[in-house]
Amino acid sequence: SFAFTNDQDTGMFRSAANALGFSTLGSERVTIDSTGNVGIGTTLPTDGYKLSLITSGVDTSNGIRFGNGTGAGQLFDDGDGDVRLRAETSGKSVIFGTSTANHFWITDTARIGISESSPLTKLDIQGTASATHLMTTGVLQVANGAATVSYSRFGTDTTGYTNFISAANDLLISGDLEINSTAQFDGILRSGSGANPALYVDPTNNKIGILTRNLTSTLEVGGTASSTRSLIANELNVAAGAAATVSYSRFGTDTTGYTN
Repeated sequence: SFAFTNDQDTGMFRSAANALGFSTLGSERVTIDSTGNVGIGTTLPTDGYKLSLITSGVDTSNGIRFGNGTGAGQLFDDGDGDVRLRAETSGKSVIFGTSTANHFWITDTARIGISESSPLTKLDIQGTASATHLMTTGVLQVANGAATVSYSRFGTDTTGYTNFISAANDLLISGDLEINSTAQFDGILRSGSGANPALYVDPTNNKIGILTRNLTSTLEVGGTASSTRSLIANELNVAAGAAATVSYSRFGTDTTGYTN
């Protein structure tokens, strides 16, 4: 063994057959076994690992600190088996990359960027992403901007109908929508803006309004209507105002005095 004259419990010695040990304060701190594996804090480096770092501490006391003097990184076991890698300096990121470029950033604001060094949201991907299944518990924002809203949307437009579009299960589409199969609407369908949209469909009561939402009959037209041909299977009622229908055809709102 090798020790210091004035420090007999610190030095280098043969810790086992074909093994070399280094000690401080009388305890073996580093071991190099017969296969060249190095153990720090253990006399039995794990087979197959060139470096084993084992301590009885928790948090950073059983980890590795590395850096250039102006900042450092930390790699350690938190004591429960979880492995942590983090930047020691506030405002710095943990970055993963290859020999040619960086690709993955984790910022100190708990944001992740893929091909994006300054992510604006919790997950910011610059490029195409695919998934076999996508499930969101909040709003879904598919837009060319960073600002989020309380409802889901495709595009960057904001809703003009906050009384309807306000929750995560509401959807605003800024561009065109193509449906090549069946579309089912269980609630009100409206097309157009303003108080009286161009088309207003009430599937609950089986009524349709054109330029009106005041639906007193199956079809209400809030204005002048014309047709090239009309075929009426029952009575025809042509009247001004929301007049009640009668069993006979009529022009006007009067009722007959000759029911016989």
